[in-house]
Amino acid sequence: TRRMKKWLPVLMAMALLMAVATPAMAEPNLSISGEYVVQAFHADGVFSQNQGLATTDDNDETDFVYQRFRIAPKFKASDNVSANLRFDFAEGMWGQDQDFSASRADSTTTGWDSDFQVDRAYVDVNMQWVRVRAGLQFVPVGQTQVFRDNQPALQFDIKTGTPFTSRLAWIKASEGIGSSTDVPPDRWSRLSDEADENKDQDRYLATLEWNTDTFMANVFGVMQTDGSTNG
Repeated sequence: TRRMKKWLPVLMAMALLMAVATPAMAEPNLSISGEYVVQAFHADGVFSQNQGLATTDDNDETDFVYQRFRIAPKFKASDNVSANLRFDFAEGMWGQDQDFSASRADSTTTGWDSDFQVDRAYVDVNMQWVRVRAGLQFVPVGQTQVFRDNQPALQFDIKTGTPFTSRLAWIKASEGIGSSTDVPPDRWSRLSDEADENKDQDRYLATLEWNTDTFMANVFGVMQTDGSTNG
């Protein structure tokens, strides 16, 4: 069924964790971290404050409760190789961002997005001269404020053995998908890059860092390319 298909990746991930849990008791190959966050918010004058007005009103009160249950398993295949996952469960506002009714889980409203989210799924290979991270991951630059992305990507940390280091990243923001007349649809036939409307959207990042015990500085650049003509 559709519901079972939605939960199949979750069940497979749980089976993988159970499979590695037994040897992990003897050797610390598997670690699981997590957190539960619940926050209550109250605010007055939300609109006028966000608009930067000189005076604020108190006639647009906002009160709500937000929660998130996060689990992050990490499987250490060797001293230099690890598989990293992170899941968020039931994230959202109480009474609003929920995909369940009073009696049972329900996918007829907004789907399963707030019930279960996967926001990390990557492999980390850390070698002497280079560190490679491949998969769905967080890619920030500028103290996570100037640019921050969470997409399928490749990151390379170049280690020079000197205070100078460099980081390169390629982010696949969108795989240009064209239309297909196949019934049922064949996803491979929609991946053609021949037509301009189907070109991909990619992002590139490069940093050069100077890092010592007393001083750190870096320069960086981020570029996006999008050759598609289809929006």
